[in-house]
Amino acid sequence: MNFNLKQALTYFLKDDKLIKKSFILFLFVFMSNFLISESVLKNTNTSGIFICALITIFSEIILQGFFPYFVHNKIINFESKIPEWSEIFKFIKIGFKRFIGSLTLLIIFLLPILLLCLVFFASIPKDSSLIQKNLLLYLSLIILFFIFLLIYFILTFLVLYAADMAFISDLKLKSYFNFKKIKIILIDNFSFSVKYILILIFALIIMFCIAILIFLFPAMIFGGLMVFNVISEYLGNYILDFIYSFIISIFTVWFLYFMCDIASQFLRSVLKIDNFIKNEQDNNEGDI
Repeated sequence: MNFNLKQALTYFLKDDKLIKKSFILFLFVFMSNFLISESVLKNTNTSGIFICALITIFSEIILQGFFPYFVHNKIINFESKIPEWSEIFKFIKIGFKRFIGSLTLLIIFLLPILLLCLVFFASIPKDSSLIQKNLLLYLSLIILFFIFLLIYFILTFLVLYAADMAFISDLKLKSYFNFKKIKIILIDNFSFSVKYILILIFALIIMFCIAILIFLFPAMIFGGLMVFNVISEYLGNYILDFIYSFIISIFTVWFLYFMCDIASQFLRSVLKIDNFIKNEQDNNEGDI
């Protein structure tokens, strides 16, 4: 199974309301990016920071709901266009569900390992002479424990990823604990899941590189960091943050569209789509 990258990069151009829909999406992405910037927080009083935080959280909830809703629509109908913003209350509802489900699952996985860490480090002798006598043993145990932690966190990430994809497939909160579907996504289609994760990581790396280039662009154009610092001082960090957030938000919108299509391709492949659509018709979308 392979992904159609060309389609993921261009499908949204067919939407006749692309500019209008993308502009509204851009505004929410921009608010999320700009309002949490360091210079904004530095130049804002306590009440201002609180308002900025509320707006940022609100924007994030909408974005966290927009992605699953769009992917879900494309699973049902691969030709689905970008959702209308008249459905924003659905995005908010789905965003809350996604936040609650992922947070609950994260707590379930983190609590045991935190307790284990406390027990492990509490069991290390406080007597330094005893540790020195068995230095190799304790070093080995610590190294093995950290290797175990690394493996545990990787497995936790994979389960959270699969659970999130299970939720996206039907938009039901209980799907975060639908281990049958999680098994289908993560174990039965492991190689395809790895491809999806690699594409996600690669796209994020591209986004990171773009962000670095945008940051360094004035210095490259105007001849070095000294001139760049003069520009920063003249415009002010606030204006520069605004410009950076503006440009990065444009690429973030493209990233969201790209990953929506990649995710829908993935889920359409790993799920039996005919049975999936039948189940969707038998169940109300508002069900938990």
